[in-house]
Amino acid sequence: MKLIGLLVFIIVILLVYFARMLVRYYQRHYKAKPNYESENSRKEKLTIEKESNYPIPKPPIISIPKPPISLATNKRIDYSKLQTFLENLQWQKADIETRLILEQISGFSQFNYLDNQSISKLPCTDLQTIDNLWLHYSNCHFGFTVQSKLLLASKENLNLFGEWVGWSKQGVCINNSDLIYDLTAPRGHLPVAYIPIVGGYLWIVLGSVIWLSKRLHDCHKNYQ
Repeated sequence: MKLIGLLVFIIVILLVYFARMLVRYYQRHYKAKPNYESENSRKEKLTIEKESNYPIPKPPIISIPKPPISLATNKRIDYSKLQTFLENLQWQKADIETRLILEQISGFSQFNYLDNQSISKLPCTDLQTIDNLWLHYSNCHFGFTVQSKLLLASKENLNLFGEWVGWSKQGVCINNSDLIYDLTAPRGHLPVAYIPIVGGYLWIVLGSVIWLSKRLHDCHKNYQ
């Protein structure tokens, strides 16, 4: 059953990928055609395009207090390596370390990402420790809480959220190699350790962001 599920998942991903490639090809091919439209037709088309290509709203300004450093754990995790990476602004190494820790404390799904079942197993203490370390050393530029607040502001619109945090451009998920590992990145750009990567591209439509955000919200609620 797991093998069948994996095959179905791969087929769906490939279909989506080829569909996007066909759309891109059509768009390029269509724009390259000679334009024999009348002047009035061109003006009408231009008006329609301007109305449909509305600008993406800017992300809201969110206020998050800088948390103190804490290495608390319920899973006997050594957070000193993650802390060192973040303290030295080694964001990519910190993201890799975060992924390893998440795998230890929850166990990834068969598709190598944090699904709802895996996220539900995340201990609140460890989840908040990881989040607080990212928030503290990035001055609240990166972290799960930043992503959660932006997701809430987008009303769980993953396309808009993806544009805000720089994980997608014009509705297309970015390549893994296009991630920005410095503070010039959009707010909430990191960590991506819990996001599935398929064919070298981020894949944020599976709901991992929503699930993690809800888990983080429940943890904060329980600790209040």
